[in-house]
Amino acid sequence: MTAVLSTAAYQVLWEQLGLPDMPTVLTVPPRGFTERDRRAVVREAQRELAGADARTAELVALLHRPSRAVDVRMYVDGPIRALAAARGEAGVLAVLHEGQLGLDPLPGGAVARAAVDLLPVVPAGPGRSVSLPSTILRAAGCGGGTVDGKGFEVALRAQGVPAEDARELRLMLDGVVRRGTFGVTVADELGREHRADHVVAWSDTERGRYLMEDSRAMDGRGWTTVAPADNRRLVGQVQRLLTTTSATWAQPQG
Repeated sequence: MTAVLSTAAYQVLWEQLGLPDMPTVLTVPPRGFTERDRRAVVREAQRELAGADARTAELVALLHRPSRAVDVRMYVDGPIRALAAARGEAGVLAVLHEGQLGLDPLPGGAVARAAVDLLPVVPAGPGRSVSLPSTILRAAGCGGGTVDGKGFEVALRAQGVPAEDARELRLMLDGVVRRGTFGVTVADELGREHRADHVVAWSDTERGRYLMEDSRAMDGRGWTTVAPADNRRLVGQVQRLLTTTSATWAQPQG
């Protein structure tokens, strides 16, 4: 990482820059329960910031109201939160992990790639793409991308899902060892932020990596697609979500 800040230094720098609320995915609770404790934390953070260069402040400032951003929430040997954000040609990747915020500059057009590259490299698992109504998937017990093995397959069959599809879904979603989501936010021409209507979720099993993504049919019914996916496919899905969301909000909404 180009720069690494403690969460306390990150908070103090954010306040010094006069910025309002932190991005949701990078929000950290204040340290210090009493005013005296808080003053000590601020002094410590200011000493840390005295050794930081101007580039660090520029990178932190890019996190406020970017024109496009991909937020990352994942569990890989512990919780990790991150934001790949850009304004114009300038971008930043910020990773919050174990009490520190790491910052790296990146090209403005590389936010999708930067977000996905945080994942360990895992090949796509075996299987094929399966789509079904989201309500059926939830009713069968798919919560947070994890399922209860054979019971999940039986529950799908009870709701009319074809046997081959039910088996494929069980094999793709059973035994999750890592998982996470990518969310997308864009700003319109007036600077108003708009979040995509769904996230791109992924999970790793002993068999490989899979994605799970929602969509909405013309009749308004929600559908979920589960499919094998490597990092290249995930980048494509996240980029597509960025592109479609940006196109939706390209013009000021009345």
